[in-house]
Amino acid sequence: MKKVFNVLIVAVVLSLIGFTACQKEELYEETQGDSMIELATSTYDLTLKTSNAENGDYEKVIVNPLIKGESCKFIVSGTIEYRINGEVVATVDYGNGECDNIATKTIGDQTIVFELNKKSDKSAKEKKKWFGWSKYKKEAVEYEKVIVNPLVKIDDCDYIVEGTVEFYDKYGLVCTIDFGDGECDEWATKITSDGEEIIWSQEEYMYNK
Repeated sequence: MKKVFNVLIVAVVLSLIGFTACQKEELYEETQGDSMIELATSTYDLTLKTSNAENGDYEKVIVNPLIKGESCKFIVSGTIEYRINGEVVATVDYGNGECDNIATKTIGDQTIVFELNKKSDKSAKEKKKWFGWSKYKKEAVEYEKVIVNPLVKIDDCDYIVEGTVEFYDKYGLVCTIDFGDGECDEWATKITSDGEEIIWSQEEYMYNK
């Protein structure tokens, strides 16, 4: 009888451990998911006036191949042109091969230098946005957002229509978020470091933010 009682105690303890682990995993999934969505949609890089386009659309042309540096998080060289009615309206240049976290965007006659990675500042408001649970340690960590392809909005659409960003924590790549190929729809795809794909709605997040 004593042995049976001991076995029951062990079973209960293991069940509690499993329940706690599941709770932590669910908390991680919920917190990280919210953080990724908020962080991904917090800013965009270009707004294109497609309302002036003959077909209501724009063309993205990779003039020079986009090359990611070896042992570097960033695209280190390459050029993208955005065209409306055949005219170049914006250009993004990733540089000459140096892993320097820098690119330039030219719109009209104005050229702006911008950083490819974005980190949170230390204000309480930003911490809420940029912090989540680490996939590996179940601890709060700071995410780094790295722009792979510029996030694009068009002037007659509420959503980010194109662009790719990667998110890193101190352990490495967490996920990639892909906003699509320029079509005005609400959908984006989150691809985890394990290759799992999750479709989520920008509209749903906008209304529940």
